[in-house]
Amino acid sequence: MRNLITLASLTLLLTACGGGPGVDADVSDSSTENQNPIATPELEYTADLKSSVDFDFSSSRSIAIDFDVAAATSSPGHVSLCTQYNKADDSFDIDYDSCTVKAPLINGIYGGKMDVTNDINSVIGVVWFKDESISPVYKEFSLEVGAKLARRGEGGQSIVWR
Repeated sequence: MRNLITLASLTLLLTACGGGPGVDADVSDSSTENQNPIATPELEYTADLKSSVDFDFSSSRSIAIDFDVAAATSSPGHVSLCTQYNKADDSFDIDYDSCTVKAPLINGIYGGKMDVTNDINSVIGVVWFKDESISPVYKEFSLEVGAKLARRGEGGQSIVWR
């Protein structure tokens, strides 16, 4: 009896996995081929992949920074540029581990570059003052327009704080 149950279970399992009668995986439907006149060849290796000449494989872009922060001319300050933050009303909740630029402002001026991945559409700039009685100054920069321009080959992106 036990052998009969095992045999029945095995038969059921093999039938369920077999695809049933009349199904042939090697036969293609000619109506499907006619719907797609440009057939994409099957590739075996990534080295066989081809792309258009204007496709950019880079996963990040360089952003030029030009800051002249008037509030930082009277008191020494430092600037932080961060990519991970949330805006709530007029305040910001910033993940300071995401700050890719941390630099001193000299007479309120900083110039440099930062690299951001292509998924970043904005950054937050924070100016910290040595004089703790002066509150930090925040400014949000949108990178989306510049990123679109860069993808179209119309020049690099820059952020300016004046």
